[in-house]
Amino acid sequence: MKNSKKTADAIHILLYIETNKNSPRITSEDIAEDLNVNASYVRQILSKLRKAKIIGGESTTKLSRKPIEISFYEIYKAVENNRQLFAINKNINFDSSNAIKIQQAISEYYNILQKSVEKNMKSITLAHIQERTKK
Repeated sequence: MKNSKKTADAIHILLYIETNKNSPRITSEDIAEDLNVNASYVRQILSKLRKAKIIGGESTTKLSRKPIEISFYEIYKAVENNRQLFAINKNINFDSSNAIKIQQAISEYYNILQKSVEKNMKSITLAHIQERTKK
């Protein structure tokens, strides 16, 4: 399974916006340069964050709420399109009862892990992450 970097990039974008909130203008090009990515990719992430109402209001480059009110989980859900953290192999031999049982067992534990990670994500806010950047 290939891990997505969208959540990390979205957090970076949000922290960039918050850090530069007093700037007269923040562009996707400015953010892209800081992230070392293409500006169109930044605009895609911004669009998802806007749709989730994490950014918006008077400007698309302003947080809609205080960083303490925006959870890691909310950011994750906004940019990952309900993507699961753990994925099972969907190309097993379905004629093998052993393979099916193994995949079912793995799936059960992946669901437990997913719920646990999501619970922890809900307790971490953008403000917590921002505070770590000051150390």
